[in-house]
Amino acid sequence: MRPWARRALVAAGLMAVVTPGGMARAQPAPGTIVGEVRTAAEGTPLPAANLQLEGTLLGGITDRGGRYRIPGVPPGSYRLRVSVVGYRTETATVAVVSGGTVTVDVRLEIAPIALPDVVVTAGRQQQRADEAAAAVAILEGPRLALRGARQLDTVLPLVPGVTMMDDQVGIRGSTGYTRGAGGRVLVLQDGVPVVGGDTGNVRWDTLPAEAVERVEVVKGATSSLYGSAAMGGVVNVITRSAHTGPFTSVRLRTGTWDQPWYEDYRWSEGRRWSRGGEATLVRPVGRLGLLVTGGYLRSDGFRQNGGEEKKHLLAKLEGPLEGRDHWDVVLTAALHDHDNFFEWAGPDDPYEVAAAVRGDWIRSDKLTLTSSWRRLLSPSAYIQVQPHFSAVRWSNHFADNNDAAEVLRSGIDLQRVHTWGDASLTVGGMAALTGVEADMYGSVRVGEGAVFTQHERGLSERVRMSVGARLDFHQARGLEHHLVVSPRLALVADPLPGLVLRLAGGRGFRAPSVAETYVSTTTSGFQVIPNTALTPETA
Repeated sequence: MRPWARRALVAAGLMAVVTPGGMARAQPAPGTIVGEVRTAAEGTPLPAANLQLEGTLLGGITDRGGRYRIPGVPPGSYRLRVSVVGYRTETATVAVVSGGTVTVDVRLEIAPIALPDVVVTAGRQQQRADEAAAAVAILEGPRLALRGARQLDTVLPLVPGVTMMDDQVGIRGSTGYTRGAGGRVLVLQDGVPVVGGDTGNVRWDTLPAEAVERVEVVKGATSSLYGSAAMGGVVNVITRSAHTGPFTSVRLRTGTWDQPWYEDYRWSEGRRWSRGGEATLVRPVGRLGLLVTGGYLRSDGFRQNGGEEKKHLLAKLEGPLEGRDHWDVVLTAALHDHDNFFEWAGPDDPYEVAAAVRGDWIRSDKLTLTSSWRRLLSPSAYIQVQPHFSAVRWSNHFADNNDAAEVLRSGIDLQRVHTWGDASLTVGGMAALTGVEADMYGSVRVGEGAVFTQHERGLSERVRMSVGARLDFHQARGLEHHLVVSPRLALVADPLPGLVLRLAGGRGFRAPSVAETYVSTTTSGFQVIPNTALTPETA
């Protein structure tokens, strides 16, 4: 990245955080709201219930015992909104005095219908799904557990409008089949991208289903908030809280493939097997929370060159729930050895490969380290900083190709959110640097940066407006830099109970991946050449 661009991004980031609204103001001593959330019938504690003081950014979630604590509340009268999936939302009026503690216990009844969920992805802040400027679908963690899902890519098609082709997500037909050239749906983990720095592919083996609290799927162009690859939408995988323990689970699995129906297609003797398992541990560590989950899979595959071996680990350390600061650190690691099935031997041998490529396999190791720190500046404003780092190493073990690569990516995202009345303003920026050392790409450096803003407000009691834009900077080795502007405008109306109407328009874009631009290799007899004339695609 050029020096002038780096200085501009740093300055824009500081402007996004340091604004007059964030200056400290003298005020009376804040109070605290505490209590328990339980079921109305049996009085059973309800963990992971969401609490929000309406008109402010103050809130919290209940622990495994249904207890909650909301500190730092300025004196005054508030409406406390309590919601959890499967139960009727309740509100309570709370009066907070200077330096005092108020206890508010809430009982929730089972809801006869599904109620709007609280989402964070559509507008980069916590809001109800029926108020979001884009259509949002929610895939809850308990639903994943009931299906015994090992990886999210196997269950994402449960969301209406979502399809999977290999490891690429498509929303409303946005992606197609790209095979390692980068997708048009951006996948995030707790708001941080988890796409490869060279190919743009999603690293699904670093997102174990047992660590997921919920998945939010935003449908439609969202580059105005999230930048490159968010042309068709965004999938944000939100990891479960490390404060829901103590909890331990172990799951073992095994399975087999039957022989092909047509005898001419059968290529092996006996059955092919798959076996593995996962374990999850959640424990309190003083005032902190610790979540550790890991798993193993060994599969023979149902076709030749179709076997694989996977190991994964996710560890999350989460700071105390009370206080103005909330932080967490997440480490993920995955080791993956898999055979390479590129093409079949012939029309009469769809499960076999040619003798020349028999035994080809690929090694891939992945490591990511992400962190999130949020500070509440006031009941109506907060800042959030998310540094992240990832390292990927892969190597081909082919008869005609032993290419290898190392991809390092580091970056930081920051934003500031301010609310007043029924309006909110979000401003922020990001910067990232990717370094690639590979036989098939050479030595490549890619610099990225962006600034963005979004304003939402109510035009009337039943109509909301959202307007925003993002300016992205992208430059790779030996190429001209690209500047892309992505605006968005949306109107949301709820004329009748249970009915939400959205009218939205926006621009999405995707910067060309390193693989598309610089690749030069031979695989299975195919010659692949670079294309340095590529520019960002838009929609």
